[in-house]
Amino acid sequence: MEYAPSGARKWAASKFIGDYGKMLEFKFNPHKKHIQAKVKLAGEEEAIHLEINDYELKEKGDNPAIVVREASADREWINLLIRDLLVGKEIPIPANKYKLIHEILKE
Repeated sequence: MEYAPSGARKWAASKFIGDYGKMLEFKFNPHKKHIQAKVKLAGEEEAIHLEINDYELKEKGDNPAIVVREASADREWINLLIRDLLVGKEIPIPANKYKLIHEILKE
């Protein structure tokens, strides 16, 4: 199975982040469902390191979603947001972003 080159994945992840910041690094292992990213969020002085250790991409017809099972960041306030708003929740993926996210995360 072919995968998008790492540069293309970084570009796609940057597009997903949009106005919230800029993707500086993006490392991805689709077999282990592991993502590491370094992001410069808008308004932040320093880059933030994010790590997703397990996720599931759910294809549910017109209602695709992603479930992040384990994630962390190097900022406590972001860890709290991750815990409260992200981990274990089924997060709908907008139809216009699904193809992009699928290309980033597919195995």
